[in-house]
Amino acid sequence: MYRLAIAVGFVLATCLASADPILVKVGHICCGKCEAAASAGAKSASWVDNVSIQGTTVTVSPKAGENVELVSLIQGMRKAGFPPSEIMVSSPITVVVGHMCCGGCAADLKGKLSQSKVPGLDTGAIATDVSARSISLKPLAGRTLNVVAVLRDIEAAGFGPQTCVITSASAQLPSSGKHRTARK
Repeated sequence: MYRLAIAVGFVLATCLASADPILVKVGHICCGKCEAAASAGAKSASWVDNVSIQGTTVTVSPKAGENVELVSLIQGMRKAGFPPSEIMVSSPITVVVGHMCCGGCAADLKGKLSQSKVPGLDTGAIATDVSARSISLKPLAGRTLNVVAVLRDIEAAGFGPQTCVITSASAQLPSSGKHRTARK
């Protein structure tokens, strides 16, 4: 029993908070004013501690002990004029969806996402939870998943993503056609 409690505590700590940086790809950042605006947009997400920018890559560091919730980051960056094109993750995500009120809604969303063409999405591991109004998704083993593309597919299916939490904030960004692991 004691081991189980320790294991559950470790899993929850890993799932709920991580200090790993999140790398966000945007369309352009050409000057100091762009950097300042993109940084302010990212910092509008309450969990963001620090932002650094190199080229069109915005590196976002979460506050210690905070959930990494990506919808708030995406909305803040869009509002600032820098809509993210990619946020690559190698960990599972859970998306709370507006109006997933019954099994029919859940089955419809799961069916539509099972047909998704988002590279790296493990369509066989999609799980819904009607009581939590959520859908859990994960990348295929050894692959990454573009959260921005997944959220677009959820919207295209007729549902509204409310929150998107990474169960372990190991985010990545493509580099020369390959993906590299984010480092502290």
